[in-house]
Amino acid sequence: MKTIMTFNLPEVVKGIRAVKIKRDSEWDEYQVCFIGCDGKIDQDQTYFTDDKQDAFDTAELIINNMRAV
Repeated sequence: MKTIMTFNLPEVVKGIRAVKIKRDSEWDEYQVCFIGCDGKIDQDQTYFTDDKQDAFDTAELIINNMRAV
């Protein structure tokens, strides 16, 4: 699985320090992942899509919502 982009948050919000977009070529999908303070992916909150633009739009929405908190 290849990391496409990582968005580091300026501060930890609700235990999340970053949002990553990953590409899984085996399943032909993108994953928008939450990275916790421990550096691990929270699998329960991972978003799956087959559309690259959808992955970027979702990551942007998540980041903007977290900044508003």
